[in-house]
Amino acid sequence: QVILTADTPVLDNPGGVIFTSSDAGVSFKSVQLPFHPAQPITFHFLNPEYLVVISIDGGLWLSLDFGAVWTKVHEGTQSFTWGSGITLFFSFSPKGTVEADRRGELFLKRTEDLGKTFTTLAHSIFSFGYVGGFLFTSVIETLGAPRVIYVSSDQGDHFNKAQLPSASTEQFYSVLDGDEDMIFMHVDNPGG
Repeated sequence: QVILTADTPVLDNPGGVIFTSSDAGVSFKSVQLPFHPAQPITFHFLNPEYLVVISIDGGLWLSLDFGAVWTKVHEGTQSFTWGSGITLFFSFSPKGTVEADRRGELFLKRTEDLGKTFTTLAHSIFSFGYVGGFLFTSVIETLGAPRVIYVSSDQGDHFNKAQLPSASTEQFYSVLDGDEDMIFMHVDNPGG
């Protein structure tokens, strides 16, 4: 399956346009979107019919039929990632909060039913990631102190402080990218 995103002027169009192909690009179908994508559209790793993207106004949009119909599931979204099964994690800031990610004022939410219900997992985070069944968050516990990484092995139900030296932004993103040197860490009370 292939998706191409057309570059349409934001001021002249109420939404963007994508072209979808289910035959490896032999033929394409044009789809008018109800939003303008701010980034590439992401496929679910097990079901390519499930698509998710953030719009230029921070909306988190989900399609369950390879882009034919889109539903806005949340507002103020900064980033997202698929977890296990159909779990979707995303960070968001309250409406009108500018640069919340730079100040560590994001909330982390999870939906396990494709946007019908949500669970808030953490607050006051800078960023998060999901690698190999582990959910990571970067937070500042004390004003002026370095960021601390918290990790969950149960989809965010419980977090434990990772026993690492202070993490710089580069080190944290190394963990999220799966840098082998950073994956080995001790976690207090794993699993609960």
